[in-house]
Amino acid sequence: MPSALLIALILLTAAGCEDLSRRDAGADPALLGAAPPDTAALFAPGLVNRGLPCRDVALAPDGNEIWWCEQVGEFRHSVLTTARRVDGVWREPAVASFSGDPRWHDIEPAFSPDGGTLFFASDRPATGDGPAAETTSIWRVRRTDHGWGVPERLPDAVNDGNTFFPSPTVDGTLYVTRDLEGGVSAVYRCRLVDGEYSPAELLPPQVNAGRTRFNAMVDPRERFLIVPVFGLPDSRGGVDYYLVARNPDDTWEEPVNLGDAVNSEARREWSAALSPDGGTLWFMSDRALPAPADAPRLTRERLRALQASPGNGQSGIWWIDAKAVAPLRPYLAER
Repeated sequence: MPSALLIALILLTAAGCEDLSRRDAGADPALLGAAPPDTAALFAPGLVNRGLPCRDVALAPDGNEIWWCEQVGEFRHSVLTTARRVDGVWREPAVASFSGDPRWHDIEPAFSPDGGTLFFASDRPATGDGPAAETTSIWRVRRTDHGWGVPERLPDAVNDGNTFFPSPTVDGTLYVTRDLEGGVSAVYRCRLVDGEYSPAELLPPQVNAGRTRFNAMVDPRERFLIVPVFGLPDSRGGVDYYLVARNPDDTWEEPVNLGDAVNSEARREWSAALSPDGGTLWFMSDRALPAPADAPRLTRERLRALQASPGNGQSGIWWIDAKAVAPLRPYLAER
């Protein structure tokens, strides 16, 4: 979750959008099982993308459960939404059983590689009841035989001040972002040693590049990060997605822009996720679908329809086949 300063720095005028509101009523959950496209497109329009701001995809390792974040307004409400595939059929999405309290804001779900734990960020209080806390923390909830258990806040070795965007690895290491003084953020790493998280380690400048950076998604095998960065010279817009490769000796290469297949001039591109097999990339963007050349005159009714349409210029979830993203191709060959 980027700082208010970053949002102020990168505000741009949103483009027009196509009226797709009629898709909502008949949106088929089978959209969740489609193959990713070769060029970036809205993910499951009318089902996941419904006109509301949405972001933060997490797909379970078995491929039968998908999570994302839906919001209202400028973070007025924020919930975790999930859908399951049962007997080969995707069911209707619903707000998660432990999310939806209007006092709190839940964002950024991420599965552990074994699928038994879901991490997320929330401003719910450490006690688990009461008004929202002043800062966001990392929480986890474990899968049980009957669904999901009770969320628990991770220890202070992970959570220090405003901490968000958890991203776990196969050995239990957790990558997170923390807000710093001056309205910027930085990426940290917390190793899991004998079942306990070690104090967070600030990652080097190759990861913490640009004027600010945040929401780093780590490859579960720690071969690379995908990190949104603001302020690098080759940026297409306010924030771009970059790949930062990690070497076997734990040094890091310089960030590489993911290119025009993913990045655009949109102002909000700051949450990426890969499918467990690495073959699909989801990413947040507030780019708008182009307005048709014969679009009718704007009326109040049409404005309301556009507001409820996917691709309307609010934050949405886009997806693409990872093979179409050049910096990711070498890692697909290693699968």
